[in-house]
Amino acid sequence: MGQLLSETQTLQTLGNATGPARHKLQRSLLHGYDELGNRTHTRMPDGRTLHWLFYGSGHLHQINIAHPQLSDKINELKVSGVKISDAQASEIRKSV
Repeated sequence: MGQLLSETQTLQTLGNATGPARHKLQRSLLHGYDELGNRTHTRMPDGRTLHWLFYGSGHLHQINIAHPQLSDKINELKVSGVKISDAQASEIRKSV
């Protein structure tokens, strides 16, 4: 089973009685994965990046979104964007 690397959506305005559609909007999402196959980031059409942070053998720890100026520095500087979700596990690995 493959992994989704990118997806593109094309929107077109509908034509009307005076003529055909003239406007076309394309926007794409780009996805990245780690060596375990976990999705680690998705680049949004507006330049922001969603980051999925994992620990151990693929346990999701946090989802955050970073603005374009931070997106390329997330791994390099160990900074995070705005948290969307943050999960913890107890000592016996039950989500709390």
